[in-house]
Amino acid sequence: MSTIIIAAGGTPPDKKEFLDYAAVCDMIIAADSGADWLSCYGVTPNLLIGDFDSAKKTVISAYQIKGVKTITAKVEKDETDLMLAAQYAVKSNADKVIIFGGTGRRIDHLLGNFQVMYYLLKNNIRPIMIDRETMIEMMTSGKSVLVADIGATVSIVPYGGDARVTAESGGFKYPLDNLLLPADSPVGISNITRRTKISLKITGTVLTIVNR
Repeated sequence: MSTIIIAAGGTPPDKKEFLDYAAVCDMIIAADSGADWLSCYGVTPNLLIGDFDSAKKTVISAYQIKGVKTITAKVEKDETDLMLAAQYAVKSNADKVIIFGGTGRRIDHLLGNFQVMYYLLKNNIRPIMIDRETMIEMMTSGKSVLVADIGATVSIVPYGGDARVTAESGGFKYPLDNLLLPADSPVGISNITRRTKISLKITGTVLTIVNR
């Protein structure tokens, strides 16, 4: 299984957690200003990608001096820098993409990042987004496993239409038994985990949001 990490702009992740993931991944892509916090963490990516209108020029130059491959895009473009990184991950035949960063003050960027996750999912790649307080995974029809600490608050939100979810192994304070998650009602907000691993049967597409 090939795992690619994308260092995105937004709120930087917890350093120790990131370094633990980085130590076992197959590739690290820095998407524009994600390079800034990556540099502060002492990590050299395999690829720099974006229009670099947000990243510090000194950071990009330092990486390029080290010989890091760089793909520079036009500032005026349809794709976000994260989407460019995701497209590269698809071409690289990744099985899982973990986006670090990606959240922050720009709600429009966050919503756009969910669209990037959906793009990855449609290309048979498992998409996860992690920041200091939250782990977000997009899951589609079939069986998946949700991993969280006991007592974590978890919300399951439909994406792109109605969805249904069953927690086959139990594991939640409020049982999920073929629960309908309407696109126009927040019924899946704020459940509580009772196990560290919960088997889910899903119809449709959902975002699982673990508040750690």
